[in-house]
Amino acid sequence: INEFIDYKEIHTLYSQNDVIVLPYKQVTQCGPLLIAYSENIPVICNRLEGFTEYVDDGSSGFLFDETAKSLSERMEMIIDNPSLIKDMNEYIRINSFQKFSIASLSQEYLYNLK
Repeated sequence: INEFIDYKEIHTLYSQNDVIVLPYKQVTQCGPLLIAYSENIPVICNRLEGFTEYVDDGSSGFLFDETAKSLSERMEMIIDNPSLIKDMNEYIRINSFQKFSIASLSQEYLYNLK
């Protein structure tokens, strides 16, 4: 379904998931990835520059190699090892959330806008 999601629904949508899968074929920046981190949710992303600068492969999520086989392997890894999710949640809470939160990035954004 291709539909608009109101910003008030984003938390509920994300919080209903253990992992967010972003199978994009190209990316320049990725709001859904940063939203996932702000919701303390690991990600599975294509190994693209717009993702690799944010994802600590194996710690805050998994990167896959542009094939359906690679994506399915990463998904199966998490399904077969659900404890990985808790480990990644903890890593995101300690590392990624602080690094990419609005509070952390706002001064940089303001500087760049000026």
